[in-house]
Formats: sequence, C-alpha cells, structure tokens
Amino acid sequence: VRLGRAGDIGRPLTARVFVNHVAMTSPAWQRDPAKSGGPLGEFGTYGFDVVRWALGGEPVEVFAYGENFMHQGQIESWDNVKALLQFDNGSLGSVHVCTSISWEYPFFDLEVVGEKGCLRTDYHNYPVVTHGTSSAQLAPIRYAPMNQREIDHFVKAMRGEEDLRVTLDDAYAVARTIEAVQESLTAHRPVEVEL
Repeated sequence: VRLGRAGDIGRPLTARVFVNHVAMTSPAWQRDPAKSGGPLGEFGTYGFDVVRWALGGEPVEVFAYGENFMHQGQIESWDNVKALLQFDNGSLGSVHVCTSISWEYPFFDLEVVGEKGCLRTDYHNYPVVTHGTSSAQLAPIRYAPMNQREIDHFVKAMRGEEDLRVTLDDAYAVARTIEAVQESLTAHRPVEVEL
C-alpha cells in the first residue's frame, strides 16, 4: 500500500481485495453475527481498511451480494460477500470475504491499478509452489504471527514508542462501511456510506 500511496503507480484508480480465512468460522462466537459481525465483520474490516488506504479516499456508496454456500445452520449470515465501493475521490474498490474454502488456499490478495502501473501483493503463506506437467503443488501452509505483531505494535504505541497505524477514524469509517454493506445485502440495492 505504501508503494501505491508513494506514487509509484500514479494515482490509484481501482483496488481489489480478497480475504479468505478458515478461522472466520472456527469458534462459535465468530460465526455469530450478533457477537462478531460474522465473517463480514470479523475479517471484512481488514479488507475495507486496506482498500481505503490503497485508494486514499473514503467510500461513499456500496453495492454488495452475499450468499451462505457452505455454512447453513452454522452461520446465520453470509459466508461469502462481494462488495463494490465507489470512493469520494472517484476511485473504485472491491472486497471479497470468503469462508467457503476448507482446503489450503491463499489468505489475502491485493491488487491496485493506477494511472502509471499496477501493484499486486498477497499473503499466501506458501514458501514454494511446484509446477509440473500435470499439476501444481503447494508446499505446506506456514502460519505467521500476525496477531502477535498487532499486539506488539499496540503495546509500543501505548508506550509512546510508535504512532498508532489504525486510528479511531479508521475504525469508524470501516464500521460505517460494513453497516452500509449489510444494508445493501438485505435491501438488494446500492447504499450510501454515511461517514
């Protein structure tokens, strides 16, 4: 995101985020929309934060589709959500939250298209992909201490050693965006994001 914001790709025009995580359905409280927001609230927050940061704007309108493909009776909401966002600076974004993949598969993808180039990054957790004549083989998944780094950063910020990377304004903007996405999902229409 820093490369895109630094101007390496010119003005960002569009951004696409894909978030897939089996943990979104593991403990019962994460499956309960009343307690966690369900998969959309639990991991959609990351996707909406990243799209906002990558595009350097605030969402003004969303349109979303969602389905519960794999977790009927376990999740009383959507296990897959695709949201399209229009931003105040004219850019477009999309976030796909996916919990229907039960095999090892990439956790996170980000693609930003700018006026002068593209930025693509991922967090696949795979050290090696082996390609053969009839298949591709992924090495075993490796897990990174993401939460530990978040905790370490928070402690340093509370000690005054670092500035907070995520602010209350960020949290508010994402919460309002998720509310608009949920309204769009149930109303089946575009919804303005009220910030």
